[in-house]
Amino acid sequence: MMSNLRKLLLPVVGALALAIGAAGTVSAATFGSIPGGAVNDGLVPIYGSSPRDGWFGADLYLIGGGGIASITVTFMGNEAGFINDFIWDSSSIFSTGTVANNTWNVNGVEASQTFNNVADGLLDFGFTTNSGADSVFNGANPDDSAGGAGVNYFVTFSNPADSSSTTWVDLWLDDAGAGPDDNHDDMAIRLEITGGSIAVPIPAAVWLFGSGLLGLVGIARRKKA
Repeated sequence: MMSNLRKLLLPVVGALALAIGAAGTVSAATFGSIPGGAVNDGLVPIYGSSPRDGWFGADLYLIGGGGIASITVTFMGNEAGFINDFIWDSSSIFSTGTVANNTWNVNGVEASQTFNNVADGLLDFGFTTNSGADSVFNGANPDDSAGGAGVNYFVTFSNPADSSSTTWVDLWLDDAGAGPDDNHDDMAIRLEITGGSIAVPIPAAVWLFGSGLLGLVGIARRKKA
């Protein structure tokens, strides 16, 4: 039983150690679902069902890539009055201004780009909104679980309930336009990972709990020896 517990904990806590160490001080992400206000027009075209669970206030870290991971960025669609851009490594690679409004599963020119040799740690991406008037970047994503946080993005994983490891993650932008429109469908971006995984740091209390359990595992092993 102790061996099974160790097998479960080591990969999870190991990933969290890197994520929290890279972050310094991080705010906890809040698990929830979208839409939180008006109807999200992208959920059914993308997933075939609604709602979708995931995380508010999440900041994303690449884990275990060793500098050779690849990330494919796909523009999945938008429903927005503003012109919004997705920024990767300080450059705009997708814009809602180049496609029709309320367009989903976009397959046009430059709908997908792949970036190689991505470094471990905090991923360098974000959004600018309203023709550059506002922005939100990974590492400073507000928790909008209560609504009204301004520009932010909602994160959902290939396994929505598991933020410790994933093969792809979707980002749903709320550009803070149209008053109570808090549906996070102003721009949708998918990140697909090859050669690594993406993690969301969890609250420090959970990290300490996991560390404590690992300590107990070590003590048990020494006693057995």
